[in-house]
Amino acid sequence: MNTNATKQVSVVIPCYNGAEYLAETIRSVLAQTVAVHEIIVVDDGSTDTSADLAESFGHPVRVIRQTNQGESVARNRGIEEAISPWVAFVDADDLWETTKIEQQLQAVQNHPEIVLVFTGYRMFGAANHLAPIPPAQVAGDFCRPDTFFRYAFSPSSAMVRRDLPLRFVTWTKFGEDRLYFLEAAFRFRNQLKFLPDPLTLYRKHAHQQTRSPELVSRGTLDFVRWADHANFLSDEERFAARRAMADSLTEHLDGLRWKREWNRFCELREVLRKIEPSPESNVILNERIYPRWVYTLKDCIDNIRHRSRAEVVQ
Repeated sequence: MNTNATKQVSVVIPCYNGAEYLAETIRSVLAQTVAVHEIIVVDDGSTDTSADLAESFGHPVRVIRQTNQGESVARNRGIEEAISPWVAFVDADDLWETTKIEQQLQAVQNHPEIVLVFTGYRMFGAANHLAPIPPAQVAGDFCRPDTFFRYAFSPSSAMVRRDLPLRFVTWTKFGEDRLYFLEAAFRFRNQLKFLPDPLTLYRKHAHQQTRSPELVSRGTLDFVRWADHANFLSDEERFAARRAMADSLTEHLDGLRWKREWNRFCELREVLRKIEPSPESNVILNERIYPRWVYTLKDCIDNIRHRSRAEVVQ
């Protein structure tokens, strides 16, 4: 490992009312086997004690306070303020295994062409499991149609070159981190490196965003808007992006139909109608939806039949 390794990495932590977990996050960064040069906590207008808590650590932690402008603005501010050649992101409630930075620095030392290196991750807290990583991405193939909605990127796992001409978009707050990493993958092809070990710990808890109708609908529409105007994508890739999101939304709608969540179903079906490149062949769009009492009656009959079959078996 390079003897100047401790000067190689600035860590950026965007934080909004993160006092509950922030200290644990900072301690996991300080516990790295290769010390980072600085930890920049960008306090995005918190109303709790986040900024004061971060400042209590002293060097190498420094705090930047700003009015609430969103996570993308906070991350971009951290990139601009960083002084090391590499920037690693970690959210204020996530953690790192102790060798994360060491292994990432080793990877970029072995592959000097790399501009972004990220790791596998596992969930902990309200859910505990390894994040599934598509096999093609494990092998280093990120420019595939399925990458648009099934991808391995987690902000807290990423380390990126500070001079990379890339920033988090600020015109949307729905999936902006996905847009950043997809742009990195398709603009800097073959210059990304994935380390499969789960060196990043992604905390699941009750305060996170859920798959609300707004999150799904706005996230889908904003993604398609981004893809349609992404000049680093080919025409075929822009079509594949729209196709991928339509397929993903169709799958989501199928689940809502079987759950009989009709309000969400009807709202999101209209979103699908706007983005589906082949509406004439999409079964969900062309399926007749009957009055809701019809489905209620059908479900009652199915339940009676199921009980009757169960009694026969007994």
